[in-house]
Amino acid sequence: MQNNRKIIIWAMLLAASIGLAACQTPEERELQSALEQAGSNRTELQAVIDHYDAQADTRKSQAARFLIRNMQYHHSLTSEALDRHFERLDSIDHLTPTRWSVSREQDSLLRTLKMPRAKEQREVPDTRMVKADALIRHIDGMFALYDSAVWCNGVPFSDFCEYLLPYRVADERVDLDWPQFYREKVEARANKAFRYAATRVDTLYTILNRMSSDYRADVEYRTRFPFGYRPQQLASLQRGTCTDYSTLACFLFRSVGIPTAIDFVPMWGNRSMGHDWNVLLVSPTVIDTTCALDYSFSGAKKPLGQYLSSNPNRPTKVYRHAYSRQPGALAVIAEGEEIPSDFDSEFLVDVSAEYGLNLSATILLSDAATSHRFCYLCTFDNQRWQPVAWAEKSRSSVTFCNLGGRIIYLPCVFEGGQFRSVAPPFLLSADGSISQLVGDTTRLQPMTLYRKYLSGENIARYSRLLAGGRIEVSDNPSFRHGRVVHRFADSTSVNYQFIRMEKPEACRCVRFVAADGKFGGEVADFKALADDGNPIAARPIGIGQWNGKHPLAAAFDGDVLSYSMSNDSCGAWLGMDFGRMASVKEIRILPHNDDNFIRVGERYQLQCWTDGQWHTLGEQVGDERQYLTFDGCPSGGLYRLRNLTKGKEERIFTYDDGRQVWW
Repeated sequence: MQNNRKIIIWAMLLAASIGLAACQTPEERELQSALEQAGSNRTELQAVIDHYDAQADTRKSQAARFLIRNMQYHHSLTSEALDRHFERLDSIDHLTPTRWSVSREQDSLLRTLKMPRAKEQREVPDTRMVKADALIRHIDGMFALYDSAVWCNGVPFSDFCEYLLPYRVADERVDLDWPQFYREKVEARANKAFRYAATRVDTLYTILNRMSSDYRADVEYRTRFPFGYRPQQLASLQRGTCTDYSTLACFLFRSVGIPTAIDFVPMWGNRSMGHDWNVLLVSPTVIDTTCALDYSFSGAKKPLGQYLSSNPNRPTKVYRHAYSRQPGALAVIAEGEEIPSDFDSEFLVDVSAEYGLNLSATILLSDAATSHRFCYLCTFDNQRWQPVAWAEKSRSSVTFCNLGGRIIYLPCVFEGGQFRSVAPPFLLSADGSISQLVGDTTRLQPMTLYRKYLSGENIARYSRLLAGGRIEVSDNPSFRHGRVVHRFADSTSVNYQFIRMEKPEACRCVRFVAADGKFGGEVADFKALADDGNPIAARPIGIGQWNGKHPLAAAFDGDVLSYSMSNDSCGAWLGMDFGRMASVKEIRILPHNDDNFIRVGERYQLQCWTDGQWHTLGEQVGDERQYLTFDGCPSGGLYRLRNLTKGKEERIFTYDDGRQVWW
């Protein structure tokens, strides 16, 4: 009887607890989960809640709950090895002021820096690290800015909570003292700018310029902070990724009350890699009465406004990092399905539409997608397909929204850590039309190929470097009575120029004289060949103040990626002194280039995307023609040309009207 009574009591308690849980809102349940995760630190977090519940300002109570319930999704990585890495970086960065270039000593030390190993790191949730006094001080400080800073007028409370209030910006070590640290660096300048600028927009420009003037933005692609960083550490940044500079800008702007976020493109549509930048979440009605500006900018010294629209690279999608867990994020709704690491973040917000990316694509899927809930769009990053967008499929089709145009996409599923195509690649045009790229083996064509990588604006500039210049030969190094043997046309290409003599020229010296304004022509390789086809040994000679990073000798070192460049825009020349009279049959000169043209003696492979993978159409070795011709190729397909000898840059292309069209 007594046992039955105990069972009844326990059942009643269980029913009561279930009923209580059912009465809680999702936010309340999330808060309880965070407090439970905090363990012994729960009393600290509860003290913050109690502190603000006792006050009349209900906004602070809401803000405290917002921060605490989302703490459980954030963490810091820590280890003794990482601490030593931080200390080493600090000592290197402080060798010279931030506004100076990285010195040779610093560069040498950074190159020898060894990264800590991932398996050494210990993950500590924020709920177990944040203390009551520090969090209360932080919340009060941010509310003081929210209630007083002109930038916050008209900023919704929700934006304040996401992009000004948070105690962390990204994946840094938890340290709630960063607002005061950065405010002391920039507050006086911000206040001065506000007093003297004509308009509030001008004030934002002035603040941005003054903040960035303290930092020489030397951008690199490999991060030195693989497992986060200390917030104050970025204050001494002299070289970093675009993510590092964007995070630094967030610290600076938020410290003086300007809501700021980090937006990013996961992968450009017409080149490798992606990009991070900043956006100010100020109210246009307060700052800009015309509402004609956007407030995006690069943390690495770029002007405010229209940042993405002025970028020559084509955006695929744009995402924003938030502080709170986003209910619509793939990492939240995947429910156990394997997803790529690119989308394994609960804090991503799709803001593509805010940047004018408004195209959509509905794709019919193959049977390979049957067992998958989600599909992905990938773009090519020079070596492999990388995801940029995801969508939930509907039976045998899937619709992707808010995409960028003039881009080739590949629909895929993700399984076993790999992407598997479930439809042919397609070109999404600027008008939203879709053209699938399927090689037609019934209509074969010859293909003449000159490069393995796209020809961008830099290539167009390189191609003009020799234009207007001339080749001279002489019997003496002074080139008194020199003879012109070749004049370059208005434009050239960025591969080797072969100047073959009708009959061998007897001379002691050969030189290239650049046209005015060409800084010596930026010559990457210069050689003279004898009758037997071998280079003639010579001593480099030249006139001009040669750049320290691009000396005269770089034109003769055998490295086609190094090049000479004069500091003088006019009057520079470079050449060769054989030390004796020699018979010159041919002269070869190569301008500044990217080494993606067809090289003599290197092996190339042409591929076409067919049935979900790359298929080889043939292999050839480059010769002095500096182009390749492949016969019997399927028409209307997607292709890439690989250099099997060396190199990593390989861009996809279509072939239209007898030429390569790069994507």
